[in-house]
Amino acid sequence: RAHKLREGILELTMSNGALPLMLPPRWQPNVESIEEIVKILTEYQQPGADQGQVYANLQACNTLCDFNNYLVHILTVGEGVQVDVRQCAGLLLKNNLKAGWKQVGLPQHRQEFQQYIKDALLYSIGCSNKQLRNTVGTTISIVAQAGGIGSWPDVCPVIADCIQLPQQDQADVDRVEGALDTLFKLCEEVDLSPQVDIVANSFIPRLLALFPSPHPSIRRLSVACVNQLLQTLPHAFSHAGCLDTYLQELFKLRNDQNKQVRKLVCNGLGLVLYVQPQRLQQHLREVIQHMINTSKDP
Repeated sequence: RAHKLREGILELTMSNGALPLMLPPRWQPNVESIEEIVKILTEYQQPGADQGQVYANLQACNTLCDFNNYLVHILTVGEGVQVDVRQCAGLLLKNNLKAGWKQVGLPQHRQEFQQYIKDALLYSIGCSNKQLRNTVGTTISIVAQAGGIGSWPDVCPVIADCIQLPQQDQADVDRVEGALDTLFKLCEEVDLSPQVDIVANSFIPRLLALFPSPHPSIRRLSVACVNQLLQTLPHAFSHAGCLDTYLQELFKLRNDQNKQVRKLVCNGLGLVLYVQPQRLQQHLREVIQHMINTSKDP
């Protein structure tokens, strides 16, 4: 089936079926090709399918110069496509980009294809499905790691904007949670030192403002992100009062109802003891007692 797919960037047949025309500069998916790839991915999910044939079809698809564009389209748009099929497209995309981000597409279209993938991923950072949202975040971190954070100037500002949304409805909560999950993965996998200004001036204050969030997932992810930043970019906390605010907010969460949040508070206090132990001298007894209590959590 894969041989029937048309490379959407190359040509678009006119309604009379005659002349092939060049598509506009912005890549656009071909509906037929989307349907074919979705069909193959659906078969891939079925236990009784001929896995050898399905794998051969996927390998044939992989030879298309814009196959990754189709995968990101199915992952992030996927109108009418089942979640597990969209997730399958995301996992294939993630593996493809990890292995060959710098070889995406033909050389003459590489920059355009890479930008299409970046834009599609950022647009879907707040996907309503948590599983897809997590896959988007992981793929963003892979792209940022492969190309370097400096080659993607939009990613940090978009995340910074998302994490300050007001959380008035579930869509806002999803966007904040997706941005936090993505940021945590970036903190783990990518050197953010070229973006230290946005880390210090945007990420840290906005993350600290999320510590009192009524949503446990947002409290957990915001504390995890700040902990990771303190570990990898401690100099970003050099602004006056920044570390003091962090400690104040941590202490407020030491008896949080969520066990994961309490453990992250414990981890954060341990990091402060390592980075600037003098900050906790007057609270040392309280810190030790909290660590003992947290270690007893079931």
